[in-house]
Amino acid sequence: PAWPMRRPGGAVRPAMNPALHHDPPAAAGAQDDAEDHAMAGSGAIRGLPITLASRFGAPEGKTSPEELIAAAHAGCFAMALGSVLAGRGTPPERLDVSVRVTVETSGIPKITSSDLDVHGVVPRSDPTAFAEASHEAEQNCLVSRALQGNVEIRVHPTLEERPTSSAA
Repeated sequence: PAWPMRRPGGAVRPAMNPALHHDPPAAAGAQDDAEDHAMAGSGAIRGLPITLASRFGAPEGKTSPEELIAAAHAGCFAMALGSVLAGRGTPPERLDVSVRVTVETSGIPKITSSDLDVHGVVPRSDPTAFAEASHEAEQNCLVSRALQGNVEIRVHPTLEERPTSSAA
């Protein structure tokens, strides 16, 4: 059975089961032309085109496994950080997380690092507390934990000032 994911309050839901469909290229050895389509068991992703060309060149509206890992890492980290901040009594007003995944292409290609740029507006917080919460979120994020030991993870937290409205 799928490993259950726990939600706040003790509710449990099964993990999603993604699927991948592979369309082989017409000519043998033409893997650059192959196109896969990702689908999620939840139905949220259907027929998302994934190609080799999108990895190392022209994405042309298609994605790569590395981009999907970056997106999963950003989403998972944002949820983990939001949970950590709320648990500390300082729920975020806004969190923006972007991830840059670095691929080493000499020899056998390998993902070597994942850099998370984290910008947050968190009332009643300070830069030190935000950095500590970011570090804790890295330890709690399931994607970070899956990458640990294989990929260097660097978190760059920035606490932003709450925008003030100017009186006219």
